[in-house]
Amino acid sequence: MNLPQIICSVAAGIVAVIFVILSIIANRTLDSIFVPSSKMWKKLNFTEEEARKNADADEKLKYEKMDAAKKTADHWLGCTAHQDLWTTSFDGLKLHGFLFSTEGNHRYAIIIHGYRGSLRETSVYGMDYHKRGFNVLLPENRASGMSEGKFVSMGSLEKKDVVKWIEKILEIDGEAQIVLHGESMGAATVMMTLGEKLPDNVKAAVSDCGYTSLWDELHYLLKECMHKPTFPILPLAAFYSRLRFGFGFKKTSSIRAVKKTGVPLLIFHGGSDFVVPTKMAKTIYVATASAKDWFIMPSAGHCQSVIVSPDIYWTRVHDFLKSTHFAEGSEG
Repeated sequence: MNLPQIICSVAAGIVAVIFVILSIIANRTLDSIFVPSSKMWKKLNFTEEEARKNADADEKLKYEKMDAAKKTADHWLGCTAHQDLWTTSFDGLKLHGFLFSTEGNHRYAIIIHGYRGSLRETSVYGMDYHKRGFNVLLPENRASGMSEGKFVSMGSLEKKDVVKWIEKILEIDGEAQIVLHGESMGAATVMMTLGEKLPDNVKAAVSDCGYTSLWDELHYLLKECMHKPTFPILPLAAFYSRLRFGFGFKKTSSIRAVKKTGVPLLIFHGGSDFVVPTKMAKTIYVATASAKDWFIMPSAGHCQSVIVSPDIYWTRVHDFLKSTHFAEGSEG
């Protein structure tokens, strides 16, 4: 073997080793983001402890409001009559949710929780809808709570689960008028659902701090929040995501869905959101093909609009629903 061949062989070996190392890193990254049973998922900790320690007076007030709202919602969740509801996903998973019924009313709110979230988060929204006479369904996303599943897909597969929940509601009440409401990943899931073939019973949707696409969101978190390079880890992670889980980062997109929807969409976002950048709300608003409205809550962080100013939040929501004629014919 001559010198050029030796050099080429060594270079190829180095490239192969680098590729293997980067592939391991990419797959460990996928585990930390998508697989609840993995050790890496547990290491990626999103607690608020540090943020609370370093909070200024205004932020501390927001946390106090948040704690009070969650305590009230927890009480409502534990004391309000409801039933366990189950459906089966397109890929055979048993999915669980709580249904809070209201007699003689055909209005339904299906509320989708966010990343690593639970019924506790969505109960803050469900409580208001229920008090206003809505039937409320709080599903647990796949791989969350009592719902089956080995991984989270950031809306790519969850959107199909929402379609199954819509079908389940229509089995119960064929005259149901449905609003979809989601926060964070749940908001993106709701918007992605709008790109599916939906029955006319779905009358409106509310997105609170949803992202434009999974690629955009991970790119932002890596570059702006973690100050890490996006290349080559992000493309590699996207490649392995398609192989392991069956979904890509760019096709997991709210933008693609809202461009073709006919369902009216209300977009909320916190003006101080550093988890999902506020500019994404404008991008989604501009892309939405249906009747639409948006509101940026100036001082709110990620999914804090309902906490910072609940009166403004719910006035906006229910005024929007009235503008879409949601309430017409809804009473039993």
